[in-house]
Amino acid sequence: MRKAIVMTYNYGDPRTPDRILENQAEHVDPAVGEPSGAANMKKARRKKKNNDPSADLPSDYSDILDQVALMKKIAATPDLQNRGYQRQKTAGKLWARERILQLLDPGSWRELGPVSGSARWRRDEQNAQREHIEEFTPTNNPQGFGTVTDPRTGMRREIYLTADDFTIRAGHADGGNSQKTIYGEKLAIKKKIPVVKLVDGSSGGGSVSIIAKAGWSYIPMNGYLHLAAQQLNAGIPNLGAVVGPAIGLGAARVVTTHFSVMAGDIGALFNAGPKVVEGATMEEDLSLQDLGGPAIHCTNGTIDNLAKDEAECFEQIKTVLAYLPDWGMQPPPVVACEDDVNREDLSLRTIIPRRKNRMYNAWHIIESVVDRGSWFEIGRLWGRTSIVGLARFGGRPVGILSMNCEVNGGALDAAGSQKMMKMIKMCDVFNLPIVQLVDVPGYAIGTVAERSAVMKWGVELAKAYYSTTTPIFSVVTRRVFGVAGGVMIDSRDPLMRVAWPSGNWGSLPLDGGIEVGHRFELKQIAKNEGAEAAKAKYKELEDMYLRYMNPVRTANAFGVEEIIDPKDTRKICCQWVKEMYGKVMDERLQDRAARRIVPSLPPSITYPLLQICDHLELPPVATFAGVCLWNFKPIFYADDLALDNLSTLLTFTGSTDEQWFYLVSVAIEAKGGKSIPIMLRAIEAAREDDAATVTSCLQSFAQILDELGTLLMRMYENCDPHVFYHRIRPFLAGSKNMKEAGLPQGVFYDDGTSNSRWRQYSGGSNAQSSMIQFFDIVLGVEHRPTGAKMNESSESEAEPRTTPKPRHSFIHEMRQYMPGPHRRFLQAVEGVANIREFVTMNRSNSQLCIAYDACLAMLRALRDKHIQMVSRYVIVKSRESRSLKKKMRGTGGTALIPFLKQARDETGEPAVDEWARKVLMGGRKTEADAEIAFESRLTAADLDVEDSPHVVGLAGCWEIDGGGLCGY
Repeated sequence: MRKAIVMTYNYGDPRTPDRILENQAEHVDPAVGEPSGAANMKKARRKKKNNDPSADLPSDYSDILDQVALMKKIAATPDLQNRGYQRQKTAGKLWARERILQLLDPGSWRELGPVSGSARWRRDEQNAQREHIEEFTPTNNPQGFGTVTDPRTGMRREIYLTADDFTIRAGHADGGNSQKTIYGEKLAIKKKIPVVKLVDGSSGGGSVSIIAKAGWSYIPMNGYLHLAAQQLNAGIPNLGAVVGPAIGLGAARVVTTHFSVMAGDIGALFNAGPKVVEGATMEEDLSLQDLGGPAIHCTNGTIDNLAKDEAECFEQIKTVLAYLPDWGMQPPPVVACEDDVNREDLSLRTIIPRRKNRMYNAWHIIESVVDRGSWFEIGRLWGRTSIVGLARFGGRPVGILSMNCEVNGGALDAAGSQKMMKMIKMCDVFNLPIVQLVDVPGYAIGTVAERSAVMKWGVELAKAYYSTTTPIFSVVTRRVFGVAGGVMIDSRDPLMRVAWPSGNWGSLPLDGGIEVGHRFELKQIAKNEGAEAAKAKYKELEDMYLRYMNPVRTANAFGVEEIIDPKDTRKICCQWVKEMYGKVMDERLQDRAARRIVPSLPPSITYPLLQICDHLELPPVATFAGVCLWNFKPIFYADDLALDNLSTLLTFTGSTDEQWFYLVSVAIEAKGGKSIPIMLRAIEAAREDDAATVTSCLQSFAQILDELGTLLMRMYENCDPHVFYHRIRPFLAGSKNMKEAGLPQGVFYDDGTSNSRWRQYSGGSNAQSSMIQFFDIVLGVEHRPTGAKMNESSESEAEPRTTPKPRHSFIHEMRQYMPGPHRRFLQAVEGVANIREFVTMNRSNSQLCIAYDACLAMLRALRDKHIQMVSRYVIVKSRESRSLKKKMRGTGGTALIPFLKQARDETGEPAVDEWARKVLMGGRKTEADAEIAFESRLTAADLDVEDSPHVVGLAGCWEIDGGGLCGY
């Protein structure tokens, strides 16, 4: 603990009576010159009776300023006797403020909250308003603004810097740390300047000692990472250095960056330290390096780069900053270039071996074509099948992608895909054009590759290529094969690429491709003429294909735009990058500012997507069938499709919340599906005038509907509203009525033909469930367009109420988003549905009517629970992020709450008995009232509860009361 000296504030006042009287006289009447002693004494005594302690404090507030100065001095001065400081130095680590001085330009540090921390005060015995600092401990995370200068270019940049002080509580949280960090993160977003994090400890993470100090435990909160995510997406550079043990929250903060580096001599990163690990896993005697040193995290992709020490960490951070803009709405910084843009390198003509199984040094090509000294590699020690980094062409920053043919023959594996994916996204958010050197034989194959989920990460890489818009220029140096080759080459339209004369491409490499394509022919030759004849035929086929694979033939057919002399690669790349930094960059920034980045699907996605969707009879968009009905598997195939026995096949976010969101719907479909044969039997029984069977079927149906409501409420167990609204819902939003989201025309589906056009589709919606619409059809529930009223003339008590033939409504529109067989099934059921008509004609059968009305009540209750859920997951969350004046729309594209409440109220319209009609239709409100609030309930007097009938044996035991059907 750093202790402050005890301070008193005298300011030269000897506290003699004469001096006191003189001071008091001056305060009472400053115009009096030299009053007599007696008069002066008399006035002083009168004043003394009501003496104000503040009058004895300095008028210039120097006492307060001295306290601030003392706290600043304590914070900036290391306590050489402090155990934490001694431990820091013994470990060979710099003190936090030494790091600040070493990283920043001299004199540029401006600290935020320099006196935040904890202090112990002592009240002055002579003046109740004066107090003295007895002890002061600053927060262990000094933060503020400063400038850094890139040693390569001399470029100076302002940054926001946070530096953990491990000497105080090992970086664990205190009262001021978290709020200061959150404030700083927000300030960086507002000022739009880069953020640098020097992590040494838990970066304000928790400690059990906090519980002892507070006297109560707490539920952990995290106010940091969502702000860091905002910075990442806004293109505000986030860079982190591990300069000690990064633990828990500290580990999360340094990984939540665009670029991270670890000091090899002192850095380590882990979720929990060795003692916690020992207690949980029985792993003993682990050092920090064993648990999470650079040998682990610099080789698995958690940390991008390795530095030998803290000084090199700082140098790498400065270097990376020089390539990046302050935020994503600016172009990257351009520097003067002394390297000739027309420089040639004749060695590039011979670097690619003629023998296809020989490899070469890809780094030599990169360093030869970029500006000399500008190449900065990212992730050298992990994902070694790919090479990524930053460089310049003519002084203009770019991202570089290349394959490393010296590892695994250049076949793209899971880790290499992840590294490239991160780089592509980084370039996209910072407006960095990409130059890629393509030599890819395809995705890695074999059991090791399959166990590492190579196809999953290969597809994720494809999504990164196709979902970003930064320009990409491809230089094909040798191989382009398979899906991986197509992904790298074919992600932009128009294509911008050239090829070297060593180019070699196709769907499959000849090794293996000939055997597959000519298997039967070669087998027959071997059988009839012998193995030597088969080998001769194979050689003949190989020679033929090699002639056909001459890259000049491809250029003849304009399959490649240009075959260039390798020595000219730098000149061509410099020219392309210069063009991208001209009008293309200006238009890109303008479009991003106006949110006009064109939402377009390229032909390589559009064409197969349209073909598949035509076969499935579905529109080319995420539908309820796609994300729910066809996106699950049972965990144990011998068991039923209960919710806890289900898992998803794919998700957009990889979160358990998204999985649970889908699986609850799947479980509801599985449970509700049991009602389909029951109600088809009821329709048949109604045709045969068998009221008993119809009643029995309706009772079973009511029970199932009740169980569906219970299943729906399980959504709250594992799906967080914040995660759903901000992470999951955007993927399901569709492109219809999405002007405010930047899709005024929808999405452009480019299939490579003149038929390409803008399309607008509703997103995934529960209204696309054929089962829910089946419920409406068999019960005779009809839905009108949102806002349309029921025909009042049909509500006469003397004659059966009927609903007019439906006009267009959103629910009917959703049928086009169902699989074709589902639509046709609903149409067939509509042609034979007769339950409502049968019940109306048999109103005297009380058991039949009660069973029918119970089904309506259960279906209405299910919709009521859905409204509550939508309010919690969508409406409440929307209040946090947008004006309430803007009407919320569902993922289906319709006005949300009015549509849902009208659909719920329409469910009760066919009710037969008077009690059911009052309960199911009596509480309706206007659409204006229904925007967000829930329905108001009827009072007991409204329904005359004492005479209300009891309903037993349908969905348990329940009765009618002021709240509807309840009391299960």
